[in-house]
Amino acid sequence: MDDIALQIQRVLDGDIEAFAYIVRLYQDRLFHFLSRLGLSQSQCEDTAQEAFVRAMRHLHRFDPSRATFTTWLFTIARNLALTHLKREARAPQQSAAPLESLADSGSAPDTLVEFSQLKAQVQQCLASLSAADRTVLALAYDDAFSNREAATIAQCSEAAYRTRLHRARSKLRHCLEQSDAIK
Repeated sequence: MDDIALQIQRVLDGDIEAFAYIVRLYQDRLFHFLSRLGLSQSQCEDTAQEAFVRAMRHLHRFDPSRATFTTWLFTIARNLALTHLKREARAPQQSAAPLESLADSGSAPDTLVEFSQLKAQVQQCLASLSAADRTVLALAYDDAFSNREAATIAQCSEAAYRTRLHRARSKLRHCLEQSDAIK
């Protein structure tokens, strides 16, 4: 029995500390995945927390013959994020990262401004993509997932995942070229 399977069994046997171990093991990766989907830091924190709560509540339903635990957890998080993004699309809000957070980095002011502008352009282009496109891009930049696992999380076939990824990268590249972000 591998480590995660052992931890899952311990949780199912009532050991809450074992689930704390699982949270520590996955929280950073899950947070980065959610941020690549376009959620703000506070939205990432809330969504990740809700994903872990749901995973804990429904752990008895996890079937290792259907998917790995990581795939199962990230699918829960993806579904929550997509629900949040749909809700947000109905009531759009402008969120800009404060420059003060960059001021502590010790970089030259012109570098900070350029970085901030590039980051804003990338975020704007990502926001213009569909949630499905953002999902495949976010999964592609998490090296731990195989194409098969990423396709499972994106809820499509492996061939469709590769096609969606190619199209999403093209759309992002086109948007960035139009905004002069990567010229």
